[in-house]
Amino acid sequence: MDDIKIFMLVVSTGGVIITAILTHFFTTKREKFSKVFEYKLKILKDVYTPVYRILLEGVNPFDGYEGISIKQFESIDEIIQVNLELVDPQLESIIWILKEEKYALYSHSNIDIDYVSLDEDRRLVDYVDFQYNYIRKQLGLPHDSGKITFVERFEIFKQRYKGKQNTKRAKSVIRKQKSSLKDK
Repeated sequence: MDDIKIFMLVVSTGGVIITAILTHFFTTKREKFSKVFEYKLKILKDVYTPVYRILLEGVNPFDGYEGISIKQFESIDEIIQVNLELVDPQLESIIWILKEEKYALYSHSNIDIDYVSLDEDRRLVDYVDFQYNYIRKQLGLPHDSGKITFVERFEIFKQRYKGKQNTKRAKSVIRKQKSSLKDK
């Protein structure tokens, strides 16, 4: 009889411990999921939706997307600066590239800035369109499933890799030039 009592005590204690561990595990997982969901919703509402709307203004129904104006870019840059903690590094990198293009245009005084387009290579619009639809898909919102194909994901990956390689090459050229100037 004592063996049965001890066995029942061990089994019930083990059941309580296992239940406590599983409850802790699933509670933390649920809390993490709800936090991630909140952040993704905030990113969608505060970053991608306003930027997406501005980019849609740059689409001509007859000609398609030909780039964005300086004013549109400045609006997008303002949204990015206000929500900098929510912006992913790839979007931030694209914005910096466009800023460099803008400053290069300002350095040429003979160009009329009002009629110049940025993002003619569609890097920004393609990235924002992809992320906008991808985040909507993750949140369970209606999305354009045709926008998120394997080929497009591969192209974006390839562009990221190519951009990183170009940055590395540029840095090495700058270092070589600096070292050659120091040697002289």
